[in-house]
Amino acid sequence: MLLIVLVIVFILMLLGRFTRTGQNIENKLSIVVWPLQEMVAIPSAEFKKINADLQSHDALIQQNKILQRQNFMLQTKVQRLTAIENQNKELRSLLMSSQQVDGKVQVAHILAVDLTPLLQQVIVDSGSSAQVFVNQPVLDAFGVMGQIVTVQPKVSRVLLLTDPKSAIPVKDVRSGVRAIAVGAGEGRLRLINVIDTADIKPGDMMVTSGLGMQFPFGYPVGSVQKVIHTPQQNFAKITLKPSAHLDSSNQVLLVWPKQQAMAPKVKSILASPLNKHANKASAKR
Repeated sequence: MLLIVLVIVFILMLLGRFTRTGQNIENKLSIVVWPLQEMVAIPSAEFKKINADLQSHDALIQQNKILQRQNFMLQTKVQRLTAIENQNKELRSLLMSSQQVDGKVQVAHILAVDLTPLLQQVIVDSGSSAQVFVNQPVLDAFGVMGQIVTVQPKVSRVLLLTDPKSAIPVKDVRSGVRAIAVGAGEGRLRLINVIDTADIKPGDMMVTSGLGMQFPFGYPVGSVQKVIHTPQQNFAKITLKPSAHLDSSNQVLLVWPKQQAMAPKVKSILASPLNKHANKASAKR
């Protein structure tokens, strides 16, 4: 039926081009046919709208992907800048500490870390080509980290204070009591062979005693955390928290101590930035 109507309309349109009567009929029919034309045009318009919406949606998806990539790159740059800023802070702290160390010092970077209960060691990027030697003291900005145990041309291995094989002579800054601090693993030290009546209290700062001529006198080692007195035991159980940031430092100081600097005054050591945490601990007590 619709096809017949369309054919008639088409014929009348042709007649309207050649006769006045046809034109009048065409004008009248256009009024009747207009709603039909609109109905026919609706699907086409909707299709164009849907197509435009789809294209706009695809464009938004692509734009979102681009923005996500840009955001990721910016976040990476921010993290990198934060890391550089932290590294600069660490270097400034090392520089301040190096001014208080007698003898030659050199900054080295930690390349690898091996921290297990039975092994507390790190690898640094300096070796025999930089005149690094076995048993050389290693510090960070806060205290003694350990000592060099093996040396290769470009790298060296550092035995941390907390390694069970580590032992270092120490002295209580407050009371003057001497002891040996050995590694207890898991970021801890303990004092051995300290008689139960020794004048050592929680919060006391232990520094290198200079005995054994390996570590110069006065380098911060750790603060006393616990002192346990056991009945009928001759020795107290004493644990220390290392002054050095063994689990977070990324750079260290390699020290070439002067032999004549083995016994500086305690007061000058306590004024060092290396011992700022020791001073705070003593103040709290």
